Amino acid sequence: MRRGRIALLAGAALAIAIPAAAQEDQAATANAAFVRGANSGITPQTKGEETDCFVSWTLWRLAIEERLVGEDLHDRLPQDLQMAAATVKSQRWAERVRAGQGKDGLKTALETEPRVRTQIEDAIAGDTAKLRNLVETLAICRNPDVSR
Repeated sequence: MRRGRIALLAGAALAIAIPAAAQEDQAATANAAFVRGANSGITPQTKGEETDCFVSWTLWRLAIEERLVGEDLHDRLPQDLQMAAATVKSQRWAERVRAGQGKDGLKTALETEPRVRTQIEDAIAGDTAKLRNLVETLAICRNPDVSR
């Protein structure tokens, strides 16, 4: 995931450049997507989906930690998408993947990371469809304790 942190840092200027009005639109999109994902009834069913959850939550947490998600946007997001929750969820998904998949989970995570990283960078840069998809995924993955 170290490469993900470096690549996400490269996008820092994008988060800073987004005007407040655009961040309000992003927050509204994110909130609606979170509700849609949370109410979908979908949960991760396969090891690959669990790994997607792990990578998504870990890179989302890094994006917040490195302040790539603007503070105005962050503060308008549901509590489940803010830093405290992202930290817990990324740790719990890491534990679940490690326990259930071992080295295979890490290998899959490394293969998945570039796709998720690009999705987050594009979402932060203002791509509404990518933001919607990312947040729906995070909402579907909001509970790492749900078993298959």
